Amino acid sequence: MVILGEDLQKPTYTILRSLNEGATDICHLAYHEVFERNVVQKTISLLGLEDSLAFGEPRLLDQFDHPNLAKVSEAQWDPQYRGVAGLTFIMPYYEGGSLLRALQESHPFSMGDAVSLTCQTLDALDHLHVNNGIVHRDIKPSNVFLSEDRRTAYVGDLGSAAKIDGSGYSKARGGTPLYLPPEYSTGHYSPAGDIYSTGMILLELVNGRLPYETIDQDEVERRNSSGKRALSERMLTPGIHVPDALRRIIRCMLNENPDRRPGSAQAAKRELQGVRHLDWKRDLSQPYRWTGFKAHRTKTAQDRAYEVSAQRITRGINKDQFKLTARWRLQKSDNWRGMPACETQAAEDDTATWRDFFKRVSEQAHRSAAK
Repeated sequence: MVILGEDLQKPTYTILRSLNEGATDICHLAYHEVFERNVVQKTISLLGLEDSLAFGEPRLLDQFDHPNLAKVSEAQWDPQYRGVAGLTFIMPYYEGGSLLRALQESHPFSMGDAVSLTCQTLDALDHLHVNNGIVHRDIKPSNVFLSEDRRTAYVGDLGSAAKIDGSGYSKARGGTPLYLPPEYSTGHYSPAGDIYSTGMILLELVNGRLPYETIDQDEVERRNSSGKRALSERMLTPGIHVPDALRRIIRCMLNENPDRRPGSAQAAKRELQGVRHLDWKRDLSQPYRWTGFKAHRTKTAQDRAYEVSAQRITRGINKDQFKLTARWRLQKSDNWRGMPACETQAAEDDTATWRDFFKRVSEQAHRSAAK
């Protein structure tokens, strides 16, 4: 694949490999021979997206300027699409890959990472919504790209993006079934739809990736068409380590009623930034172990690391329940200290007790950090 009009004996781009992640669009990693850097070439079909910017006003894709938006550097109409519009555009290659790839690789995002990346995504969306009157319409993990250290998010793939009309809506077109807001079935799409889809991303960041392989896609489409969320309530429940305040925000962003979601992307970002939490990270090598971190008001040698673990009881009247314990140490010390006031026992499905345990550990950590 080359950009037409160049010297075919000395092409500007050399295709290195496919970057397709299960999508119908054609995506490749390429090398820019002139600038000597990697880029991404993505070709999208605009069939059914005649109201999109990419179809009617592709020049606008080059005008968005925000630190968390992937910049489109070049584009052409693709001659391989016969009878429908196809657009190939060029954007930077981000060494951290997409958020989808990170989730598939079980990258251990901490709770702080989850909140930070979501806030960056919301900031980019606010720029589209408020400053440009645009909705993205296809927010999902494969359209959020990451810096090499996976600490910075870049919202990309604006192929489905469309202008918001005078009533505050665009048409409900494009999108990915698993991340579609329930109101998609009405034919109307608003910024609240992008907030819903970002809530789905936040859920995956704190819980780990959704079990894509076992999800019934026919059931997802039936739920979409009937104005329901794509997944059941059970699959949309934040993990036991997620604090109540963050749990409420996720539920709010995923509310079936768009009027009950945060009023704007910026409002959702402010709510997330106000959440007090330990920077929990699931230990993927052990099924019942979490590590956390809590800094003092200013980073000092007194900053603490925390660990929560659960051990199955194998005998006695509490057999098959779990003993939940916590401990802490100073960041620069190997000397762990127990937190006996937080210890408890719980059945595996007793989520209320597990959540209360994490809450007590977090409260004790916050009291210690405030001293």
